[in-house]
Amino acid sequence: MNKLLLLLVAFLLILPVAYSLGIGPAKIQIDFEPGKDYTNSFIVVNEADVGKTVDLYVTGDTEAVKYFNLSETQATLKPKETRGFTFTANFPENLTPGQHKVRVGAVEHVGAGGQVSARVGVELFVLVEVPIPGKYITVDSFEVSSTNAGQPAQLNLKITNRGKETINQINAAIDIFDANRKKAATVILTDSNLAPQNSKVLSTEIKTSGFIAGKYIAKADILYDDFKTSAEANFRVGDLLVNVLRVYGEDVNKDSIGKILIDFESQWSETIRNIRPEITISKTGQIISQTQGSEFSVEPFTAGTTTVFWDTRGQEAGEYDVKATLSYENKTSEGIGKIKIVSFEMTWMLAALFVIIALLSLRVFFKKRRSG
Repeated sequence: MNKLLLLLVAFLLILPVAYSLGIGPAKIQIDFEPGKDYTNSFIVVNEADVGKTVDLYVTGDTEAVKYFNLSETQATLKPKETRGFTFTANFPENLTPGQHKVRVGAVEHVGAGGQVSARVGVELFVLVEVPIPGKYITVDSFEVSSTNAGQPAQLNLKITNRGKETINQINAAIDIFDANRKKAATVILTDSNLAPQNSKVLSTEIKTSGFIAGKYIAKADILYDDFKTSAEANFRVGDLLVNVLRVYGEDVNKDSIGKILIDFESQWSETIRNIRPEITISKTGQIISQTQGSEFSVEPFTAGTTTVFWDTRGQEAGEYDVKATLSYENKTSEGIGKIKIVSFEMTWMLAALFVIIALLSLRVFFKKRRSG
């Protein structure tokens, strides 16, 4: 028992430093040119209230990492200190075409004779982009904004020519499918003359007239000269609706205050404010009580839980039906559930029964131990 307690204390002492180092930026991109040297800066943050010695390192892609050098490989940071460092990359004339992922990191230093334990470490990515012979496009991002039914959705497709040759013609056919895989729309985007290592964002608006509220997927087939690539993006078309997902509550002691929980989810792309929750309690079809909760707001396409309190004074023990109603923007949503009132005497009887069972179990355990 004492050992377990000491382990728990040690674990709690370690917890505050679990997030005590930071590094930035999260990502650095290097566009490779033969024989060119690169120098980049990054920061390491000591977020702890005590000083820390950190080891700096470079790891990752075995071909590219050997050309990296750090300005420092070890540093001592004061409490709450942010310090800048640099790395240089001295590349040869040739690297294998494509993307090379290198990681630059900082980790807590362990001195000679130090105990082996988990060390806090943080890393940033360095992406070395080496042009590919011929023509080669990468999709850097493909996004379709969620919107409300009847309003346009913004589509943005960012592409980069990672090859060594100019791409003459780009045609992107984008099909929009609903949750049942039924095609809802098609849009075509075109462009031309994309030079090596250059990027472009192809944009358009998708008209959602006739779209039903729900989840959609956009599939892009991108044809450039004689080559092809593809990408997908998910988005939602919303309706002014807050769905009641679940109505529930724990057993309530008789003549006390019970909590009734209402899980909900917004189907709207804007914040819905001043949502008023109300519960109706009934038994065998007869309304027993009605009460309201505090008004709340819900962010676009998010889920949450609200609580309504019920005063059970004067009510008998037993199971009750609960209807929850959310009122907002001249609309309502409903859900049903159940809640149980238990008597004080029954609660004590259950507790006593639990204690008796526990004592009997202990007695059997020790009896077997002595006989063994």
